[in-house]
Amino acid sequence: MPPLLRAVDRALTDAEAPARTQIRQFQPAHLSAVVLSGQRLTAFDQMEQMLEKSLLVNELAELAGEVRDRLRRQPLDLLLNAAHPLVQRLGELADPDHPRYRLVLTGLYYSALLNARHRLTPAAARQFHTDLQALLAAHLDLQTRHDP
Repeated sequence: MPPLLRAVDRALTDAEAPARTQIRQFQPAHLSAVVLSGQRLTAFDQMEQMLEKSLLVNELAELAGEVRDRLRRQPLDLLLNAAHPLVQRLGELADPDHPRYRLVLTGLYYSALLNARHRLTPAAARQFHTDLQALLAAHLDLQTRHDP
């Protein structure tokens, strides 16, 4: 397994967002990563939407929620786009598993979740917000390091 894949898997496990990571070249090239949810999750999402629209008893809706939560805890498939410049740069790093790159690695995952829209759970949204704030602060530190 290439070092970048190991680094992404470790970063996501540490962030309690396990995924099965692969590197593939795909279109559109401007996407650095995508999350594949599989047919089973898609079918369940459709069933859940139907349940929400119907007037079924609360117990059935509660069961649907429990099943949804279990399915969402299963690792998603994260595809990193080999054609994307950021993925290429990360792949060229001598040690992509270094802690200073963790926020960038998890950022690829959160970016893919945002693109998938319905996969961003409240917990993932909070973690993404925290990581984004840390990245913004680090970027500001870099930009102002040489200011008088």
